[in-house]
Order: sequence, then structure tokens, then C-alpha cells
Amino acid sequence: MSINKDRPHVLILPEDERNRQLADGFYIELQSPRQFRVLGAEKGWPGVKQAFAAVHARLMETYPDRYMILLADGDGDPALLRRRLEEVIPEAVADRVFILGARGEAEDLKRAVPGRYEKIGELLAIECRTGTNQVWNNEQLRHNADELARMQAIKELLFT
Repeated sequence: MSINKDRPHVLILPEDERNRQLADGFYIELQSPRQFRVLGAEKGWPGVKQAFAAVHARLMETYPDRYMILLADGDGDPALLRRRLEEVIPEAVADRVFILGARGEAEDLKRAVPGRYEKIGELLAIECRTGTNQVWNNEQLRHNADELARMQAIKELLFT
């Protein structure tokens, strides 16, 4: 079943297969999954940047109820990644675009939080729903705290 683009909805654009698996695990725990879609994996953060600039930025302006999560590895410098991705996010939609990911690589997150990528995604969703932060406070994820606070706007959409 497809999402209704005229109602609030969330798309996740993952940088690779491991991040797509994390997003798929998050999806499993949603209470409103019909308005949530995990898109196909890109080729690294440059692929996420290019896809957002070429396709999604314009569609975000067309659909004012669309939210996007750009899911990319920080490669050891998440602030630099953020600056690179923000270059293609129009100011008009910036409040609806979120950048999340591991500080290093998804593999680093998997070593820090043992389990399948899908299971880690499930744990992250549970913590978002319950307001707990044990996994989100892990050294590979704690740099996402400001983005998670900004995402409160979509928490109700996903978990009610």
C-alpha cells in the first residue's frame, strides 16, 4: 500500500544497505506504518546528497506534509557530513529534513550495539516511542541528540 502524499508522511533516504536495514527495523516498531517509507539505498552520502538535490528537494516543496530523514554514516566527522548535506537542503523545507546516522560507520554501531541491523533499528524506534535513550546515548549515536529533539514534530505521526 502506498502513502497518502496529501497527509503527513515520512520518507527515509539511507546511504547504503546497512542503513536501509536499520530503517527497516525502525519501521517494524511503528504504530502508523502506512505513512512511512524506507527508500532504496544510495551509494554513500554523496548518493544521498545527489538524490535529495535532484529529486526530493523539489518534491518536498510540492508536498508540504512530507518529512525526510537522510540516514548517512558520519565517517568519523558527523558535523562535516551535516554541512555537506545541508548544502542541498532548501531553506523552505529545512525544518522538515533531518540528518541522522552513526558517528563512524553502521558497522561501528553494530559493534557497539550487538544484534542484527534490523534489531538495532527496532530498539531505536522503541526508545523514540518511550522517550528513553539508552541506545541513542551510545557514543556512535549521541551526536544525533539535537536532531532527535527537532524530530518531536513527527513523533506523534509515527507512534500514535
